[in-house]
Amino acid sequence: MKIFKSITASALTALIALNSFADEVIDSGFTLSGGLGRIYFDDDRELENDGFWSLGLGYQFDSPWGVELNYLKGEADDDLGSNLDMDYEQLRLDGLYHFGRAEGWQPYLAFGVGNMEFDPEGGADSFEETLVNVGGGLKYFMTPALALRADVRAFNSLDEEETGLALTLAVNYLFGQPSA
Repeated sequence: MKIFKSITASALTALIALNSFADEVIDSGFTLSGGLGRIYFDDDRELENDGFWSLGLGYQFDSPWGVELNYLKGEADDDLGSNLDMDYEQLRLDGLYHFGRAEGWQPYLAFGVGNMEFDPEGGADSFEETLVNVGGGLKYFMTPALALRADVRAFNSLDEEETGLALTLAVNYLFGQPSA
């Protein structure tokens, strides 16, 4: 019981310390994010919905705008019962438009273009598709630089005219100086 009280007191102290940064805001700088998500493929792809990991590097301008280069990697099984795995990778360039930050919360809209490569197991040829995406999300800043981020994106393949959806939870860090 003593350990539980100690852990609880430490967690509360950390939360109070994190909230003491609420008045400071970093307006611009480089961003780094890493996350986990789930992709929902178009039914015509005959792939099961599955998890992925992602990594992003970007820049937040001293305005509502930001840009990000995102890499996403995952593996999905086919939906036909043959247990064939399909590795996939996505590389995209996104623009983000941030709305005002209130009490640590900051919503944003996102759009971009990219490439997705599918690599089937068993010696079949890999193939690539050009994608466009649109979506949005919400960041919660625990400190002026560290935020939790939830994101939803709709992807459309320009080559196959198939649409998918991706949900991502990430940690986002903004390398910059607090505004005066």
